Amino acid sequence: MTSPAIPLGPFRLDRCIGRGGMAEVWSGVHAAQGVPVAVKVMTGGPAREASFRAAFGSEVQAVASLDHPGIVLVLDHGEIGAETEEASRGLLSAGSPMLAMELADRGTLAGLFPGPPAWSDLRHVLLTLLDALAHAHARGVVHRDLKPSNILVFGDGGGAPRLKLADFGLAQASELQTRDDSTEVICGTPTFMAPEQLRGHWRDYGPWTDLYGLGCLAWTLATGKGLFGNVSFIELIRLQLEEKPAQFRPLLPVPKGFEGWLRRLLEKEPLRRFVRAADAMQALCDLGEPVDPPAGPEPSSPRRSPPLPATWARRDPSPPSMKLVGAGLGLTGCARSPSSAAAPSGTPSGAPWPRCMPPARRGSSSSTESRATARHTSPSGSPSAPTRSAARPPCALPTVPTRAPSTACRG
Repeated sequence: MTSPAIPLGPFRLDRCIGRGGMAEVWSGVHAAQGVPVAVKVMTGGPAREASFRAAFGSEVQAVASLDHPGIVLVLDHGEIGAETEEASRGLLSAGSPMLAMELADRGTLAGLFPGPPAWSDLRHVLLTLLDALAHAHARGVVHRDLKPSNILVFGDGGGAPRLKLADFGLAQASELQTRDDSTEVICGTPTFMAPEQLRGHWRDYGPWTDLYGLGCLAWTLATGKGLFGNVSFIELIRLQLEEKPAQFRPLLPVPKGFEGWLRRLLEKEPLRRFVRAADAMQALCDLGEPVDPPAGPEPSSPRRSPPLPATWARRDPSPPSMKLVGAGLGLTGCARSPSSAAAPSGTPSGAPWPRCMPPARRGSSSSTESRATARHTSPSGSPSAPTRSAARPPCALPTVPTRAPSTACRG
């Protein structure tokens, strides 16, 4: 038994065909003209607030002024009334903002290609989206939520599929409600969001913001996986902010310059990307014929480590100068004493021996010797043996061929 249609102004709603975190999509028909429609009803927490409804209405009006074959046609907008809430038995809440648009009969871009697309299909998708974005950007409208589920597919009775951008203004309405002087609460999908969006720097938004999202979308279609693969939510945000994409390994033949075109779209700094969608479109049209991707297994991802500073590289592999070694020994007090210094018992006469204590000051040699004798004298008064072996004096160092010790080392 078919449920009765739910009245909503000039439309009659049939059933819910999609549900997300902020909205539900209902299929319906225009009662007078019989035109199929899709009605998006905002159901998120902010949707009931007056500031959101005001921002939503102004943004929808701006999007409704766009007239392009690659942008979904907006038919009407408003709020759910009490009659609709009662007819839906509470499924639709009164006061919720709604948006009526043309109904896509073939779903979204996410389900268009069961496998890797051909280069001609991928090129057609990108050129269609760039043309639609150029139209919107020229009128001051930035999408800011470009992803496969926001690209609708129309079949036109079994003909070639046509793509249309949808959901202009929905992310903007959420952002405008929470914006302050420099930042805002971000709304969107991090997999396809530009770094300036993730930081909430709304003053840096522009056509280049949508071009970054388009680059993420093109990378996903060409490789079969996201820009940074399957990582955690926090790690994905860090990678989008800091890291460049890994090696580009497409699943289909692409032109040689396609990777460079992609990486320019995916630059972290907005000024390094294409400034306008028309520029990116022209560069894409200038690419040559596709070539086969390199064969072989995909290499394992290298460990991400911070790069060493360039000054750490050792440019001269020659061994250190022996003069410098000798100077270092003198600074630490481990230089060789002259042959006139007293040597431990058992040391050949005239042979130098290492010492590890600073030389005595002038005029204090007798006091130094008396303290040394006191330390090595037993309680009975007879000198005791030194605590360290004389055969291996303390701080014994290997013999280093240096010049004769200078008088400056004696203090």
